[in-house]
Amino acid sequence: MRGQKKWNGIFFLMMMVIGIFVLSGCEPEPLEETIPVSVRVITAETELVERAYGYIGIIDTESLQKLSFPANGKVDSIAVTEGDWVEADQILATLDPETVQLQVDASRAQWEAARSQVEKASAAVNFARDTYEKMEILYQSGAVSAFERDQAKLQLDTLIEDRNAAYQVWEQAQAGFAGAGKIADESVIRATAPGYVVSILNEPGEFVGAGYPVIVMRDAESRVRLFATQDEVVDLQVGQLARCTFGEKVCSGTVDWIAEVPDSATLTYEVQVKLEESDLRLGTIVNVDLILKRVQAIQIPIQGIMNDETGDYVYVVENGEIHKKAIIRKEIENTFVEVDGIEPGDQVVVMGMAYVEEGQTVSVREMEE
Repeated sequence: MRGQKKWNGIFFLMMMVIGIFVLSGCEPEPLEETIPVSVRVITAETELVERAYGYIGIIDTESLQKLSFPANGKVDSIAVTEGDWVEADQILATLDPETVQLQVDASRAQWEAARSQVEKASAAVNFARDTYEKMEILYQSGAVSAFERDQAKLQLDTLIEDRNAAYQVWEQAQAGFAGAGKIADESVIRATAPGYVVSILNEPGEFVGAGYPVIVMRDAESRVRLFATQDEVVDLQVGQLARCTFGEKVCSGTVDWIAEVPDSATLTYEVQVKLEESDLRLGTIVNVDLILKRVQAIQIPIQGIMNDETGDYVYVVENGEIHKKAIIRKEIENTFVEVDGIEPGDQVVVMGMAYVEEGQTVSVREMEE
């Protein structure tokens, strides 16, 4: 009985030891979790890429036209404002008809006075001629002296000169009167061709002189003046495409003229771009791109390019894994680089590439997200 109790005690002690061992040393190790590195990518696409020189230019025009009234007068109305587009023959301004009529009346009075002077001068010439002819007969008969005859001839010649001068005044008065009649019919300023109103120099109620500019217009064609360096001008040619931007406004054009001789002060060459259509005001400062060529290419952000002793490369993601691809840099435009070695559809890593290596599994997000 005592022996049985002894074996029971030994068995219980062994079970306790085994239990303690199980609890302290045989617990299984936990599994390690691996979180993939997150990278951002762009999907490579072939797109139209421009090669261009960029400039700052100024809007100019091929010609300015200063329009005026053909007579003195008070401005009655101005029918346009600066910057307006107008069509050919459109009325731009009118004169007060009363002031025009006053000039017509004055021209008529001058013409009538000049005609009266011609009539008087002609009558005086006829009388002096009769007198001279009589004096010549008397001289031949010895009734008067040569001096008396010569005095009559001098009088005739003087009156003829006076009559001729009166004729000139009359002809001028006739032209003025005829013009005044025409002015009365054309007491308006009309656009001679389509274009833009550049400036208005007078207001209704102001008195203007004949021929004094009232409205300044430019033609429909605008051009941009810019200056290219000696290195750049060798790549430019007449007919080259150009794009002009001012804020949100964009207009197209072509290179119309390139100076043969550089500016003596800056050693740059003036280039003029003829715009197809533009409502930009003269003197506007604009950005101009002179397009050298257009090509189909793949561009990626310059931040995605890495390099080592083998050259330039990028990381791409294929089936969730990182792979290294060698590339060749070409043209750089702002923060993008045209490259060879990438195919359309490749997922190029542009953020997070410093934390990955060949064959590593990654979590991918598009750059736009």
